[in-house]
Formats: sequence, structure tokens, C-alpha cells
Amino acid sequence: MEKIIHHDIYNIKTTNTSPFVGLVRIYQNGVLNTDQSPDGWLTNMTVASGRQLAAQRLFGFTADLTGHPSFDSSHYLVDSFGIGSGGTSFSSTGDLEFLGPKLCDDDLNAALAINTSAKSNFRGTANVVKKIKSSKTGDSSLTGKITTILAASSEYTECPNKYRTIVKCECIIEPGEPISALSGTAVKIDEAVLYSTNQTTGGSDIAIPFAHICFAPKFLEADSILTIEWHVIF
Repeated sequence: MEKIIHHDIYNIKTTNTSPFVGLVRIYQNGVLNTDQSPDGWLTNMTVASGRQLAAQRLFGFTADLTGHPSFDSSHYLVDSFGIGSGGTSFSSTGDLEFLGPKLCDDDLNAALAINTSAKSNFRGTANVVKKIKSSKTGDSSLTGKITTILAASSEYTECPNKYRTIVKCECIIEPGEPISALSGTAVKIDEAVLYSTNQTTGGSDIAIPFAHICFAPKFLEADSILTIEWHVIF
């Protein structure tokens, strides 16, 4: 059992707080990255389209998402992710500046093509939306997972039942991903998005952003493995 302790003051407009708390850890070649915090934990933003998707699914609404084409959200689940290189920049003084996430982000700032089997995003960029539970090689050790974690917070000690209120998404970038890494040049990755997609055959193929995170740049080569471990806490 893994205990996660994290506290946020909620404000709909603040960058790193969300109605669904998202904590992220990043592993490069199996090693936890601690560039930004001693324990590796980073916070994300549940973006507006993700919040509206949650409201629709929880309360049975099927209204259109503002700014997105019409779709019936009752057939959508969070099951995919994407990565990008537009999460940071350097100021004139050489300081690292984060370019998000922001509440109304509608996708990655600069999406990277992951592999040829990945889907297009909302903006029409090809090969950028990868199913979490997939592997381009079929290698089970490189196949991502979506699992639940039993809540271990002290706030649950008086509950008569055990509650699984944390969902862990293991999003894996395999050797040979993203496509641009095959050129032999290290590729900068400094942002990621969780997407929801339509689960019905023949339905809309649009991937809708659920959450966005920007982080200090990681540089991947063709043989690198990057794991983004995304905990969504309810």
C-alpha cells in the first residue's frame, strides 16, 4: 500500500490545483527524476474540458464541450496520453519558465508524434495520442497500466469500508519513441496530457484533454524509456 500525502488550497484559476488532484512522477530509464522535488512528486492541472467531461459523466449530461465538436461524453473514458516539447522556455536571464498548465488549455503546446499507431489530437496533429495500455512492440514490460490504489490517508481510518479513490496511470514512452528520437538527436520532452477517447465503434475519434502538466525538460534518445506515473486522486 502506498501512502500519498498532499494538500492543496483549491481555486479554479490557479495553475496547479484541480478538483481532481493529479500527482505525477517521472522515471527515466527506471530512475525516479527528482529535479523539481525531493520525492519526485509534481502537480498537474485538470483542464476545463476534463472538468466538464467529469461533470457530464458523473451527472449524466451529454451537452457539447465548449470549443470542441459535439459528442456524447457517456462513451468517453480517460485511456490515452500524449507528450510535447512546449512546456518550458528560458528567459533572457537564463531562468527556466513554465508555459503552463492553464485552465483553458485545449491540448499540448507542442505535441510530439509518438508512433505511427497513435491517433491524432484535437488540433489534427497526427500520431500524438497513445493508448496507455498499449505497446508498439507488444512487449508486456513496456505496456502501460491503469490501476486503482487503496486510499491510505488518515482521513479514511474511521470509514467502515476500504475505498479505492486513487487511479494510477502508467504512461510509457518506449525505445524508438517519439518518432523524432530515431534521427539520432536527443528529443526534449517537458509536457504531457491525459486524454479521454470515445469507446464506441464508429463514433467520434476526437481525443479530449483531461489533464495537462508541464515539467523541467527531459531529453530522450532512441533507446530511452520514459514512464510518466500519473496519480488521479478523488
